[in-house]
Amino acid sequence: MTWNEDREITVEEVQGLAGRLGIPHFQRGLVWGPDSIAALLESLFHGTPCGSFVFWKCDQKSENGPPLVDGASKDISYFVVDGQQRIRSLYSIGNDEAIWESDNAEDASDPDQPESKGRKKVWCVNLTRIEGFSKLLRAHGKEYSMFLFAVDPTRADKRSPIRTNILPIQLFEEHATWESLRDYHKCIVHGDGLSPADSDFADLYATLRARILAVRQKKFFVSIIETNDVSDVVALYNRINSGGKRVETEERAFAKLVALQPSTWPELADVFAAVHRREGPESAAVAIQRDDVLRRGQERSFGFKLFIRVFLQVCHHHFGYSLGKSSFSFDIAKKESFLRRLRDLTDAQARSLWDETKEVLVLVCELLRSPLCCDDFRFLPDTQNLTPVFQLLISYPTLREQKFHPILASLCLRLFLAQIDAKTLARAVYDAADPDKNAFDVIPPLIQAADARLAKDLARSIEAASSIQDRYVLLLYWLVRRNNARDFSYTNVPESRRPAHAEVRIDANAKPEKQHMVPFSRLVKVLNDDDAQRGGTHPFNNIGNLTYISKELNSYETGLGDVMAPLTGESEANRKAHFLWEDPAASVSDKAYKELLALLGDGAPEPNEAEVSATFDRFCKDRRERIHGGFRAWLEDLDRAACAAHALKDFSHLGELAKAKDRVEPQRPQFVDELRLPASHLIRGFDLDDDVESILIRLASRSRSGFKFKAGGLRIQLTKGKSVCLQVSTDRLVLELDGRIAPDHRAFIVRFLGVESLEVPLVHAGSVQLATIEKLPALADELARIEDQIRAGIEARRGGRAERSAGSVDKNKTWTEAQFLAAVEAKQGQGGATRKLVDRLILFGREFDPGVDPFRSRSKEGSAIFNIGEIGLFTLYPKDLYIRVLRNLKRHGAPETAAEWEEVINRLNACGLGVFSNKDLGHARVVEKRLAGMTDDDLDRFMRFVSWFVDGARSRVARSSVD
Repeated sequence: MTWNEDREITVEEVQGLAGRLGIPHFQRGLVWGPDSIAALLESLFHGTPCGSFVFWKCDQKSENGPPLVDGASKDISYFVVDGQQRIRSLYSIGNDEAIWESDNAEDASDPDQPESKGRKKVWCVNLTRIEGFSKLLRAHGKEYSMFLFAVDPTRADKRSPIRTNILPIQLFEEHATWESLRDYHKCIVHGDGLSPADSDFADLYATLRARILAVRQKKFFVSIIETNDVSDVVALYNRINSGGKRVETEERAFAKLVALQPSTWPELADVFAAVHRREGPESAAVAIQRDDVLRRGQERSFGFKLFIRVFLQVCHHHFGYSLGKSSFSFDIAKKESFLRRLRDLTDAQARSLWDETKEVLVLVCELLRSPLCCDDFRFLPDTQNLTPVFQLLISYPTLREQKFHPILASLCLRLFLAQIDAKTLARAVYDAADPDKNAFDVIPPLIQAADARLAKDLARSIEAASSIQDRYVLLLYWLVRRNNARDFSYTNVPESRRPAHAEVRIDANAKPEKQHMVPFSRLVKVLNDDDAQRGGTHPFNNIGNLTYISKELNSYETGLGDVMAPLTGESEANRKAHFLWEDPAASVSDKAYKELLALLGDGAPEPNEAEVSATFDRFCKDRRERIHGGFRAWLEDLDRAACAAHALKDFSHLGELAKAKDRVEPQRPQFVDELRLPASHLIRGFDLDDDVESILIRLASRSRSGFKFKAGGLRIQLTKGKSVCLQVSTDRLVLELDGRIAPDHRAFIVRFLGVESLEVPLVHAGSVQLATIEKLPALADELARIEDQIRAGIEARRGGRAERSAGSVDKNKTWTEAQFLAAVEAKQGQGGATRKLVDRLILFGREFDPGVDPFRSRSKEGSAIFNIGEIGLFTLYPKDLYIRVLRNLKRHGAPETAAEWEEVINRLNACGLGVFSNKDLGHARVVEKRLAGMTDDDLDRFMRFVSWFVDGARSRVARSSVD
């Protein structure tokens, strides 16, 4: 098999060559659909990695496969071994053909448009996803990808969900100016005060046209092999596809990030340079551009995919998005609220997110290199195990200090050894992101879970490690390095190929490779196991038969090759470093290895298969036990170092750091305003005593009615109603009671807390009644038990009825979204259009407070309440399908001046929901509008008004905080 020199080929050349390419019979069928093709286009548009091609040239063309393009010439120049999906996609783009079938396309989720005669679908660019255009155009269509397969907008049916703000790609070739696209101007829906004739559109079109045309000149690497042996090509195809080089989720997320923040590309290059110690961002950028981040063995696990994952974890924290308890995904990169907020960041703010990403990645990288001895990332298992560690470093920046590194190192090694399941890892990430906790509330339970798994499974997992890519075989390299292992004595190498220099230490400089202590080829020959594969799972590849030596010593030309080293000249220290025997007289492996030398060595008589197999098993078993002991001893050493750094008796006392005065607390998110901050961050902002903070956080997290933040103070309700509350500020903590509470209940509270009077603040002018404050959680439990009595007493004192009406049993219950939508469906006389409005409003409303469930009923008919802080933006009611707009307008962040109110009224009137006056809004009256009869345009205007109102509320909150 001959490999020709690599060359580059442009997109345009690929499209022209497609008709002369073939698909070998052993290739899989087409699996990409329009979403995948659109993602490829985005990658080309932004210059993200898109892989390379491998072509096969042979003599027997007709026998080996059909043409790649249906109906193309039978004169096949090359067969495509790697790159079929991309090449056929590029052909589809160039010819506006749908090459996929819905039954076998993996993601055929293009816009549902009717295609008929005169309405052929073509590849289009979505202008609402293009920087510059997005600021001038109406948001309709932004939910679709940057590129999509759709009907030409000038021919699209009015029922089509996407018929505006898109342009066919072919137009860019034919039309040099925006003016020449006059027929398409009518398909552009622009913002207020603009028209498609504005000069801004002309300038933006010129820039976009240049970038679209440049896509045709983007280059791929092509390798060409020449052979007539099909088996060679099949073996190559299998090796390539085991790596799975396709446009992956991380690349799609990256393309979106680049589209929103142009600085993403150089920032990622800078991260790559810092983590892998390049000579600067320029060389890192070249590596990414050439797809090396995905292909290079040393950086496969600690490269592009991991960088994007950690960046999104940083975004989750600083944008205040909650993490799932059972899984972590890239769904945040699909959320319009996240994309909008990321787009609105300044360059400095976006850079701060990447700087934190880089800092966290570099720190973990340094931990892996030292003290965990992984200086060669080819031997790094899947980094999914490190997700909780990254989250800890993001949530608790104090952990990045040097004194905590021993704890983190011990945690990292445990997570790699324990193989904790994905659900437990996700729960650990969720706990690490919980603002109510401090770092050492989270770390000890995670260590305990890992230790329980190690006690149960470590020995068994090491015994089952029988593949050269098994995680424990990879981790064995770390352990061998930790023991300062060196190459085996070069006296074991035949003199004709013996290295002239001294034995080298096993590290990255030695280009280490796995070595079978008992040569694989000899075991295959003696035990007649012709099906054994070096790269597969097999007893010959058991970890007990593997160690690490230099590439030079492993070579057939300069090293051992398949020679079974006698190890007679090996020092005791180096034998121990490779987990061989120390005292030969007392070692099972020494005796077994010498027997195997006699049975398998050169010139040995025909061995007995059963004897070789039994002896080999004894040798491997002894080494596995030594390796298991080595991992255990390493963990114990790391634990001792961590305890010494923090003056702890042993690792079981690690949780004591959660109670220390300098405990590690979570950082406040950068881009979350006070209206959406969790109570724990607000409480820590008062700078109270640590013990007081802990109690208040517990109270706020368990409070059935939540907390209220207003004008620099916090109110925590100890009862469901407002009967008993805590008022918290920077220098005061006051227990407040409703004045109508009965004297006996007031006396009960006084006795329970052990105070003389409730008139004296629990925290005041530096004085702290800690013993009293510690009783508040227990008091809250007691108040919950007697709350009905307290409420009845208050009702009686004001002359009202204490009993609830018979019809109120459904009030204040929590609905599920399914129950709410079922109530919508049950409403008679409403069509599908109204249901779509409801769906849009729910999706839109959740953007403002994504961590809160809006489906809570305040009446028998139920409701979905969407707020920002304490201000009710709008409420959906399913019974009559109407919305109520703007409640609680006297709350923190609401308009204050007459001018602000006037602008609110004018903008709300412009929505077409009705005619409002100052009285309607200034007195916080409820404004209602039924959905029946509302159009998509009405809803778009309403949603723009709400977004504008939210921006104003956040701005007012920010100003009040500064004041």
